[in-house]
Amino acid sequence: LKVAARLRDRGEKFRLILIGEGPRRAAIESLVARSALGDRVELLGWCDEQVVAREISRARFVVCPSFAEGLP
Repeated sequence: LKVAARLRDRGEKFRLILIGEGPRRAAIESLVARSALGDRVELLGWCDEQVVAREISRARFVVCPSFAEGLP
């Protein structure tokens, strides 16, 4: 999110979609609000396989920081 704020400040156009649920969600939501990134960052939470596949197919790039994710 720090990088997202820097990109926004440089005038870059982007949309960041975060998929997944966990104990840090409230902290992430708070950081999004404090950083005024609500118009650029969307937290989808838990999503089924169809939504995940759809979002991956739309993405320019994917970051998957999970050790147990079912993605190649």
